[in-house]
Amino acid sequence: METQNSNKNLETTNSPNPFNRGRVMGGLIVVAVGVLFLAREVGVDFPYWFFSFPMLLIAIGLYVGFRHAFSNFGWMIPTGIGILLLTERIAPELEIKPFLWPIIIIVVYLLSMSKLHAFEDL
Repeated sequence: METQNSNKNLETTNSPNPFNRGRVMGGLIVVAVGVLFLAREVGVDFPYWFFSFPMLLIAIGLYVGFRHAFSNFGWMIPTGIGILLLTERIAPELEIKPFLWPIIIIVVYLLSMSKLHAFEDL
């Protein structure tokens, strides 16, 4: 009987866990950001927008997404806002700012409704 219990314990510890993979990827993102900061200090030229607030939002969003194996939509909010703000910096002729908050509100609403709709099927 003890052998069966020990075999079950071995099976559960060897099974792949997507959250562990997300933690590894989250750690790799932190290391990559550190390497980028080090490269900047050494003298590597990066575009002016690379170390900006929108890129920080995108990095935070991706970190949260990897950390939780993209299992919820919380990572999309900072990533989406960062992308919209970064687009405005890179291509100012697009003038996205007047549409920024309406787009954010619509996307958050649609994501929350799709999440609620998924619970109705249960």
